[in-house]
Amino acid sequence: IDDDLFGLGDISATIKWRFYQHDPAPVDTIRGALIAGVQAPTGTGDLSSHSWDPILGAVFMTIRGRHGFTQALTYQLNTGTIEDPWRAGGGKADLLRYDTSYAFRFIPEQYTAQTEAAWYAVVELNGMYETNGDNEVMLSPGILIEARRWALETTVQIPVLSDVDHRPEVEVAVGLDFRLVF
Repeated sequence: IDDDLFGLGDISATIKWRFYQHDPAPVDTIRGALIAGVQAPTGTGDLSSHSWDPILGAVFMTIRGRHGFTQALTYQLNTGTIEDPWRAGGGKADLLRYDTSYAFRFIPEQYTAQTEAAWYAVVELNGMYETNGDNEVMLSPGILIEARRWALETTVQIPVLSDVDHRPEVEVAVGLDFRLVF
């Protein structure tokens, strides 16, 4: 594996079915949802798993005023045959992701029906456990912009736990997430 890989890897597409929602106040909410999707082999060369891998999971979220907490758990069934993957979930081993996030809305101070977009400071713990025993946890501070019909988030991932034997350890990573809301 090339030690200096750079580029875009495979892309995941997911859908979410919200099965629970309770709104105790105008801005406050408690939600539960199920997630289903696929990781598609859209990367090239060593940046792709070269396989279509199904994803299933669940997410719980609560927002109280300017504070938001989210807990997500997803399982990716890997169908690929790569012996020496360069990233978690890129080889033969299945991937369990466990993610915890905290968000603080800093703009606007008060969210109203007229608010077009909001800005959040975000900090996450992103865990990746593979069925081959590899386990990695990243601390991911970032910024989230959430509009009525879309959201854009950027993060920097810094390793805080790395127990990896079957692929290279991550030194630092940059994340970019775009979501459509409908």
